[in-house]
Amino acid sequence: MVLTLIASLSLAGTVEAWVPEEFPDGDVVAGSDGWNNGWNEDEWYSFDYQGTMLVAPYWDAGDDGEFGDGGAHDNWLTNAAVDVRQGEFAVNVYVDDDDSWGVVFGATADERYLLLFCGYDSGGGNTDCASGELDVPGSGLLLISGSDVEVLDQTDRSVDEGSDNPVVVSMNDGELVVTLGRIEYVVTVGAEFALNGVGFYGYNQGVVDENGNGDDSSAYFYEPVLSWHDDDDDGVVDDLDNCEKVSNADQADADGDGLGTACDDAEDTDTGTDTGDGGNGNGGGNGGPVLTAPGVCSCAVTDPSAGVLLLGLAALASSRRRRL
Repeated sequence: MVLTLIASLSLAGTVEAWVPEEFPDGDVVAGSDGWNNGWNEDEWYSFDYQGTMLVAPYWDAGDDGEFGDGGAHDNWLTNAAVDVRQGEFAVNVYVDDDDSWGVVFGATADERYLLLFCGYDSGGGNTDCASGELDVPGSGLLLISGSDVEVLDQTDRSVDEGSDNPVVVSMNDGELVVTLGRIEYVVTVGAEFALNGVGFYGYNQGVVDENGNGDDSSAYFYEPVLSWHDDDDDGVVDDLDNCEKVSNADQADADGDGLGTACDDAEDTDTGTDTGDGGNGNGGGNGGPVLTAPGVCSCAVTDPSAGVLLLGLAALASSRRRRL
């Protein structure tokens, strides 16, 4: 089996907000650097293969329960990360199992959004889907609140066996857009919606079966990145920018109404035609407003990068056995 890993891209218009600390090589991920799992019976493991860290559920196990009961249906691994309201969460997934896998975002103690995939586009096989409301093969965008599951949208499209899949979840001005190739979901959410609370999901996924035998069959997640949007590329992220669409690194706001001078058509700026205190009416006066800039985000926009790594995966499953 050959695995092609796609290098993540940092695109213009984004500022990196959070990249997880390096995953512990060959060890349990939950409990390290803010990672928590919803089902403590499954030990999500990380694997360092030729310099790329892969994270996968350990047990290939399902159950007859439901979301919210703390069992296999809740087998997500999430991190609170940092607060991002206008931005995106991107992660790559290599899929080699036809059961259920997904990407989690906007997770809080009470609810979470789940992009869920079940089965392959080619169909066939005995697919265990975590949600009985989805077509198999197919995918859907779910909002899960305890045991309540709302399917916001779904399609009969899924992914191909043995494929790499770059997932991007983007939030901008109350519109949530979730994409994976030809699959796109668009949902309107509240302006206060936050992307953070991000992670991965696997149901009946794992590098070993219930008998502890390695089978290489799972979904493998790698290179998750959470970013802020910076639509005008002025170095001030949209969450903080008083003019999101107009470049104004100084963040000047002459009338103090929260809308920057650069994009405030109603702002009465000094043109030099009034005298003010000590003005001379020809623009040489000193009575105009003094503009002071608030602090500008010091985050640096990451440079674009691209490329692919050809990696094999045969040794991964046999390298671990469940600890008894």
